[in-house]
Amino acid sequence: MKIFQKLMPLNFNLFLIGDDHEGSLLRDCQGWTKMCDMVLSSYKSVKKNHNYVIHHGDFIEAILIDDYRFDLLTTKEAFIIHQLSEAKKNFWPIRNNLMVLLDGNHTDKLRKFGEITKYFCEAYLDKPEAYGTWSCHITYHTAKNEVLFKHFCTHGAGSINSYAGDTEQKLANVKVLLKRRLANKFGDTLLNSMGHTHKLIVCAPLGSIPDKKPLFLKASKDKKVEKKITRVEKTDGYIHPDFKWYCNTGSFLNLYLEESVEGQEVSGYAEKANYDPIETGFIVVCVRDGKISEVDIIKT
Repeated sequence: MKIFQKLMPLNFNLFLIGDDHEGSLLRDCQGWTKMCDMVLSSYKSVKKNHNYVIHHGDFIEAILIDDYRFDLLTTKEAFIIHQLSEAKKNFWPIRNNLMVLLDGNHTDKLRKFGEITKYFCEAYLDKPEAYGTWSCHITYHTAKNEVLFKHFCTHGAGSINSYAGDTEQKLANVKVLLKRRLANKFGDTLLNSMGHTHKLIVCAPLGSIPDKKPLFLKASKDKKVEKKITRVEKTDGYIHPDFKWYCNTGSFLNLYLEESVEGQEVSGYAEKANYDPIETGFIVVCVRDGKISEVDIIKT
């Protein structure tokens, strides 16, 4: 993993993106363009030069012809060198906004040829400092070296699914599963994010939702019982898992290919694996006055 120290303004936006799989015909190119347009524009009163992008891995499809998932009909470019060239075109408009690019399981399959993601940052983007390995720890601080908060990012692994019959219970379950996956990675991170599952999930800390503020009682000096609402204010030290933000960053990969290819109707490997349809998109973390004010799910 890699540890970053990032000098930040008090007001900024973090665009948490990932899993765009350049090289696949199922890639949501319009969604990627929407994301780039938002990065290169003012978002909620913050100027574009204070929009920062963290990519959570699998920026290219990176599936070789001997992989069981390979299908020439759903592959835009089978040659990895072509996928890298196209990825450069994708990233170049937001190159100056890119803070971190993580590795992923797709690019990790090419490790026998070298560290592809690292090579891409160095040779294609001329930003070797952006390479974040599989996971990274980021401390956001001011010019006075005051810590704003800390962030754990990872590509992630495994799946986050719920088979509860009730829809509300299912939504609650996936949030709990995401929280369990990330809660104990670092004790000092207020924000925790992962990619890989292609799901858009945000689990907010207790106390951040007005009608779900946890209550505790405290005995005061004058022997009275005081009611207190818990809320995290200090973010430079241990933070209880219940008071953290957790994000699953979505993807830019569609489940179905609507157009025929060479006159044939085709199915991608996700469809063949019987995956349920999910929204494509990404997440924007809004930081105002040095604190996380809200986290937005952007569906494409």
